[in-house]
Amino acid sequence: MSEQTLLHEDITAFDMDTLSSVDTIKALGKVLEENAYIDKSYIDSVVEREENFPTGLVLANAGIAIPHASPNNNVLKNGIAAARLKNPVEFACMEDPDKKVAVNMVFMLALASSTEHLEILKKLFIAFQNEDLVNNLLNSKNKIEFLTLLVNNLK
Repeated sequence: MSEQTLLHEDITAFDMDTLSSVDTIKALGKVLEENAYIDKSYIDSVVEREENFPTGLVLANAGIAIPHASPNNNVLKNGIAAARLKNPVEFACMEDPDKKVAVNMVFMLALASSTEHLEILKKLFIAFQNEDLVNNLLNSKNKIEFLTLLVNNLK
């Protein structure tokens, strides 16, 4: 499974304008659903999982969230819906659910197997340790530049 096949322009949102973590998850879920990556039930699973197991992460120069859920025959094809947010949105922190993280970028995983989830989460965590990459993603000029940076750094 290559990152090239997971990240696509049709499921990438650039300067998405949402008001909350739930709004953001639902908006990205709608993009995945409209492009036949998931069944609608997956969106509710992600919202529910995020409440119990938050995915907000504080990085050196940004906040990210990687919402996802355990697939239950509701992932039709693998993909990662990526969004750079117009304004930061608060997500609960992965390390301390009582703390809030101002999130600038969201990567919603839709993967059919738990093994793939773990593999991609590991690659994302490693990639986001690179402050230059995060800065470049935050400052990218368009979806293509944003996606190219992601694909080239998720090895």
